[in-house]
Amino acid sequence: MTKNTHEKFDVKIGRSKQLNQLLNILHVCAFAACWLNDMPKEYKWFLSSLVVVLWVFSDLFNRSSPYFLRYTANAGWELSLDGTDYMEILILDGTVLTHYAILLYFKTNKPLGKSILIVRDSVSADDYRRFIVRLKLSRQVVDR
Repeated sequence: MTKNTHEKFDVKIGRSKQLNQLLNILHVCAFAACWLNDMPKEYKWFLSSLVVVLWVFSDLFNRSSPYFLRYTANAGWELSLDGTDYMEILILDGTVLTHYAILLYFKTNKPLGKSILIVRDSVSADDYRRFIVRLKLSRQVVDR
């Protein structure tokens, strides 16, 4: 059996429910810690309101539109924020693959975030498996 490394691969990276639940739990713990310490009430109010504001911004950030990644043998890896306008990206050596998440580091010519956290439940199980295989075949990455 031969490897088909020329096959086109497309994946839509959506919102992760597991990551959202983890962030909610961490924010609840931080909020509780603000009130369970021995600081004066003014500090407790300030810190707890800061945690709530950060929680809201975290939730808004996680509701962002999905990313679209594709790989072709000719163009390599490409990223899109809207599903139509793709830009070429270079996957960097710092990219980490695990069973639960992929931390994808990349370089592009446009001023854009340089990393994406892809949690296992943000794509289908089959797409996640194929995505890891495609990353391993297209570039040497750290596998942990």
